[in-house]
Amino acid sequence: MPPGTRTPRSAATSKQTLRITGRAGRQGLHADGNQPGQAVTLNNLGQLALQTADLDQASRHYGLALAIARGINAPTDQARALEGLGQVHLRNGDSGEAASHLRQALTIYHRAGTPADVHRIEETLRRHEL
Repeated sequence: MPPGTRTPRSAATSKQTLRITGRAGRQGLHADGNQPGQAVTLNNLGQLALQTADLDQASRHYGLALAIARGINAPTDQARALEGLGQVHLRNGDSGEAASHLRQALTIYHRAGTPADVHRIEETLRRHEL
C-alpha cells in the first residue's frame, strides 16, 4: 500500500484519537491558563480534525485558537488559525469565506516575514482561483 493511503480502519482510529485528544486538550486548556500554549494546541487539534475530515471540529478548534491568539496578540497563531479556517471553508465549498480567511493569514505572514508561509498561501489562492 502506498504511503499516505488511508484504510477505513486507520481513518476510524484517527477519528477516535481526535476525540480523545480533543477532550484531553480541552480539559488541559482550562487547567493551567497558558494561553499561548492553548492557541498552539487548538491549532494542532484543528489540523488533526481537518486531516480526518471532521470539518465541524476543525472549525471549532481553529475558531477558539483564533479568539485566544487575537486576545494575546499572537500574530503567527492568528495566521495559522485563519489559514485552517480557510481550508475548512474550501472543503465546504465556500470560496468567499475561504478567500477572506486565507488573505487575512497572508497579510499576517507577510508582516511576520515568513516566506514559506506566504508562498503556501499564495499557491493555495492561485490553485483555487481565489
